[in-house]
Amino acid sequence: RGGNVTLRDRSSLVSDTIGSMDGRGILIEAARFSLLDRAFVASTTSGSGAGGPIEVRTSENIELKGIGFEDFRRRILDPAAAQQPGDIADRQSSITTGTLGAGPAGDIALDTKRLTIRDGSVILNPTVGTGDGGGVTIRASESVEIHASGLFTTTFNSGTAGSIAIETGQLSVTDGAVVSPSTFGAGNSGNLLVRASDSVIVARERADSPVSTGLATNSIGGTGR
Repeated sequence: RGGNVTLRDRSSLVSDTIGSMDGRGILIEAARFSLLDRAFVASTTSGSGAGGPIEVRTSENIELKGIGFEDFRRRILDPAAAQQPGDIADRQSSITTGTLGAGPAGDIALDTKRLTIRDGSVILNPTVGTGDGGGVTIRASESVEIHASGLFTTTFNSGTAGSIAIETGQLSVTDGAVVSPSTFGAGNSGNLLVRASDSVIVARERADSPVSTGLATNSIGGTGR
């Protein structure tokens, strides 16, 4: 808790669950929160215990900044295009919850005025095991800008993927950015809900991306819906 909270240069906040006991969550409260370069906030479970939630509340803004679209494509988009999970251990430039086992993943909730996700950063909640994935809820009273980055809930196994809900004034998804609940396995995809009181802008494809800029729910290659 503080006025300005910044994570940078591979720094991290982590609350992982390995065994059968439920994990604890991470709560960040500040005026401004910035996650820069290869820093990350993560709470995953690889056992039967539930993963803890991640919640970030700021009175002004939340900024996530990665190290570029090429890194985002290599770590996230290229494996997804091949219907494979990325390296779950590689959590740089992200806010990540997820499950590799039987335990359910925690939710991610962001509450702010302005949210910016740019330069290859990602909000990610995957399920690679049998446990259900968590949801992602974003409330930004003024704007959400997602530029050359991603927001995903994804299942590659029998667990159900979580849903994504975005409530804001202006939403922009640009330059290769993707917002998507998806299934590549037997588990069902989550829902995508967007409420924007002013505008939604989806613009600018990238020639170097294997997927289109967009908002989408996907069922690819598996038996899930």
